[in-house]
Amino acid sequence: MTLRWRKYLVVAKIILTFLILGIVLLQVDIHRIGSAFQSLRVSFFILALLFVPVNLIFQLIRWHYILKTVAIAVTPRHAFKSILAGLAFSLVTPGRVGEVGRSLYFQSSTTIKTAGLVILEKAYAFIVILIVSGISIMLWQRTLIGALIIVSALFIGFQLKLIRSLLSRLSFLFPYGEKIAELWSSWDSFERKHIALLLAISMGFFVIVFLQFFILVSSFQTVSPASALIAIPLTMAINSFPITIAGLGLREGAAVFFFSKFGVAEAAALNGAFLLFVIDILIPGLVGLPLISKMRLHFEHAAEEKPFP
Repeated sequence: MTLRWRKYLVVAKIILTFLILGIVLLQVDIHRIGSAFQSLRVSFFILALLFVPVNLIFQLIRWHYILKTVAIAVTPRHAFKSILAGLAFSLVTPGRVGEVGRSLYFQSSTTIKTAGLVILEKAYAFIVILIVSGISIMLWQRTLIGALIIVSALFIGFQLKLIRSLLSRLSFLFPYGEKIAELWSSWDSFERKHIALLLAISMGFFVIVFLQFFILVSSFQTVSPASALIAIPLTMAINSFPITIAGLGLREGAAVFFFSKFGVAEAAALNGAFLLFVIDILIPGLVGLPLISKMRLHFEHAAEEKPFP
């Protein structure tokens, strides 16, 4: 894809983001959104904020564990900085795809390999979302489709080496196939025990985000845990698709749709989803912006083979 077409693609996604946001706002009375903020229970909002460090700690534990598994020597401090830098990139990319940019925070010889590990991390985060979404569907629709989703997600999750082999073969069908194949080169280091622990850590991270989302929506209106157990995982599943910039509009629209099925006010669902973006993505991303200037790009050959200080 040429640079010109990449620019067109970015512009198209920005337009799509504003379009979806506009559609969502048309469905929700703007005056109600403002009124809902006036009735915000500040104590609930503060409680959700207190979970932000826990959220980031789980991200650090997961990322550092992945790097350690493939023998990439890095301190927790450096790993944490790379996470913040990746969140900064995610502010201007669809569906937080820009988090792959955290790989640029590492030595040039492992940049592509590290990018593949970010993809792996996001893949297992999505598998956890699928598992919980399957449970949500079973609770909501009383259908075996949910069970099928759960079994399929677990099966795929534990077939990493097979998937790696298929991706490697497909890579050579494209230009720069050797470079693309390098993305998956380190996945063979993950045995079943590593996958199980990675899923467990990702589930812990999901629980933290779930609690934050639940608390934030509850700060505007009382929400039953049962309705949240259905609405939140399905909202997060929809938000996983990289369509809009940082998931804006998609997350809020999905929250309005699913929560409204259980009598939750549209304004409460929208405001809760937006505040989740603010505290978990926007603020950490803004903190990570200064780190981007310190990153080493692919074409820069550094004298020292170590992460940035």
